Amino acid sequence: MAKPMNTGEGRSAGVRSGSAASLAARLTPVAQRVSRLWQDWRGRFMRFVEPRDPSLSVEERLRVIILNALLLIVLPVVPFIAIAAASIDTSAPGKVPPVIITLAGVISLALCYPINRAGRYHLARRLAMAVAAAMIFVQTEIAAPPYADVLYFLALPVGGIILFSRRENLVLSAICIVLMFWSLGRKPGVTVNSSYDLFLLSVLLPVLLMVVSLYRDLLEQKRSRILVEQEGQIRLERERMRLLTEFLQSASHDLRTPLTQINLSVHLMERTGDPDIRSRQQSVMTDAVGTLQTLLNRMFYVVELERLTAANMRTVYCNELLASLESYAAPLAERAGIIFRLEIGGALPSLHAHPHELRSALIEVVNNALDHTPEGGRITLSARTEPGGVLIALEDTGTGIPTEALPRIFDMFYRTETHRPINEQHSGLGLAIAKKIVSAHGGTISLESTPGRGTLVQIRLPA
Repeated sequence: MAKPMNTGEGRSAGVRSGSAASLAARLTPVAQRVSRLWQDWRGRFMRFVEPRDPSLSVEERLRVIILNALLLIVLPVVPFIAIAAASIDTSAPGKVPPVIITLAGVISLALCYPINRAGRYHLARRLAMAVAAAMIFVQTEIAAPPYADVLYFLALPVGGIILFSRRENLVLSAICIVLMFWSLGRKPGVTVNSSYDLFLLSVLLPVLLMVVSLYRDLLEQKRSRILVEQEGQIRLERERMRLLTEFLQSASHDLRTPLTQINLSVHLMERTGDPDIRSRQQSVMTDAVGTLQTLLNRMFYVVELERLTAANMRTVYCNELLASLESYAAPLAERAGIIFRLEIGGALPSLHAHPHELRSALIEVVNNALDHTPEGGRITLSARTEPGGVLIALEDTGTGIPTEALPRIFDMFYRTETHRPINEQHSGLGLAIAKKIVSAHGGTISLESTPGRGTLVQIRLPA
């Protein structure tokens, strides 16, 4: 059995809980205000350091931001640097005081900011490093033993890792080493041991910097590759959404026709008890449902075609593909009283393709020819090898397509005037599906037609 809580302990716990809640209530507005101030300050600061050129790569953009930020930090501290330099002015008579040297160097360095903002990014970075190297060289000229100021030269390549490419930083390292030893060689009393130590340090440091720079470049390349892939996926999804929106807009009218027939048949069946009328309306409903089902299946198939990738492709032998197409089309043509012929110019090359989809594209073209060719007509399927691929042609002696309809013949749901009513055979998707599949395989499809004489469809696929 649980022990009841002491009244005093409960009151104490309640007081502590209330105090914590009160403190949290007082601190929350302060934290929110600090967060808003930080966001506001950060936004203002980024407006001064962001590059104006939106076409810069991620790596170049980061370098511009870093240089601008460093330069903006230098500008406010110019007066303090001048005061500090004046307080330790130990220049000999006849020499330029350090305060003048410092002010000239910092002002020159600050001028790199407007150059960088003007879009001269490479010039600004190189000028900034040149000014910094000149300031260090002048400082080493007035330095006293043990001349440790020469080590500042080795700090420049360290900063160059974030501002320059690996090749540029290697050149910067070589220049800094030469300047360091040249400046050190002008000093009296420099021992061989100290020069040897500096030589080892100057050799090892660039090697270390190159390793770090290489690792940085690899990370940046990996990040850039990930960003490119993400942007590609985003563009692909946007394109899919655009195509799906257009697809649904085009399909809305065709979907409305069978739905209206079903709705009307249901309405009539509810209002009559005549068996003959109900039987006829039931037949109309069955046909409309079949048409609607076929249309929906083909619509979903078109959407699925957007997902075609090279992952599921395999070797397809053109001769076998066309032979299977002949087995499909010849019986249909014979029943319709149409002559079907297959003409292959020797052995054809193999293709890297989706077997099922590619066969579906050719079947759509064949069905289109069968629909437009009257009894006694002729359909010829031919293929031959071309440089870099294969040409598959389908020619019929059908009714042909009006000239004004040719620009839209591959549009989804487009049907010529002779096949305006939608049914299971004429959904207006056949040639659109064929073009989508052929394009997914890197091929092209074209159509030539003369009203009253026939149509020629040519499909070119890479081998």
